[in-house]
Amino acid sequence: MGLFTSPHLVDFRERIRVSGKMIPQERVSEFIKEERNYISKKGITFFEASTAIAFQHFAQEGVDLAIVETGMGGRLDATNVLSPEVSVITNLSLEHTQYLGSTLLQIAGEKAAIVKRGVPTVCGVTEREPLKVIEERCRHLSSPLLLLGREARFQAEEVSSQGTKFSLQTASNHHQDLWLNLLGRHQIVNGSLAIITLEELAKKGWRVGESRIRKGMKGVDWLGRFQIWGERPPLILDVAHNPQGTEALIRALREIFPQRKKTILFGVMKDKDYPQMIRKLEEEASFFVFTQPTTNRAASPYILAQNVKRRGYQIKEDIPQALRFALQSLPPDGLLCVTGSHYTVGEAMTYLSCSS
Repeated sequence: MGLFTSPHLVDFRERIRVSGKMIPQERVSEFIKEERNYISKKGITFFEASTAIAFQHFAQEGVDLAIVETGMGGRLDATNVLSPEVSVITNLSLEHTQYLGSTLLQIAGEKAAIVKRGVPTVCGVTEREPLKVIEERCRHLSSPLLLLGREARFQAEEVSSQGTKFSLQTASNHHQDLWLNLLGRHQIVNGSLAIITLEELAKKGWRVGESRIRKGMKGVDWLGRFQIWGERPPLILDVAHNPQGTEALIRALREIFPQRKKTILFGVMKDKDYPQMIRKLEEEASFFVFTQPTTNRAASPYILAQNVKRRGYQIKEDIPQALRFALQSLPPDGLLCVTGSHYTVGEAMTYLSCSS
């Protein structure tokens, strides 16, 4: 089984895995050494080169099936050269608007381009007008559309700091009391979409049974997604980097840690809608620590602080300083949540690993 995702948190090799193991460093180095001139001559982008490395690795390892995540879009995405067994469109958000369009309708058109003729499409989009774009694309290409909320429905049963329990009714199965090793009600949507996709693969002859689904749900691990790094005090790492992700984070904080005072350590990229993210976080935060990861794309913490209206804050110019201050300043009933960017969470992970 191959897995290609982006971005990474600490190590580039996180993006490319076979049977859970990251691609060997020497294989990445060999590819770059062999293809450096071609990459430079043709102006190949970082993501395009990463995709090529992944596909070559999967071929060399002889994987029978690969899960391939698109980059930012669909229509012009490097991954769109594939002929998939199943296409999956999880949700839509106003991101990468300079490339994908300034409205959800335009973005839906770009995302829907991964739909292929006759290939089933699994979808979690709920917005009516963007969904119509996807439905029309599926009709045009005779792609069976399986929509969460229509062809399948889930029921949340338990959401806690230990995991998430839910049931899912599909056209062919009733999966009861599933235990998902991911935190937050929003992860039930992701888990449900994964199960619907697995059922479609089963129709194509892939060996997918109830016991394997349950084992997969219980064993899944996704770094940086409402990840509890420490419990005394609670330390949450979450890569929410847009308003939609921030809303899901806030709901999870409220539901799982309702009595805790939340300190938010926040660093974000300058091209993100951070004013709206901060406004949403203010609904739950008791205090902010603004900082920035070590990339030219990062927004200045001094500019971030200007968006705070109702909460106290502190500015620290790098993530190690911010973490030390935040942890030392937490009240006895406090919780620290590090969020805003993969870069921010990745640097926090590195620091925490080295200092533990």
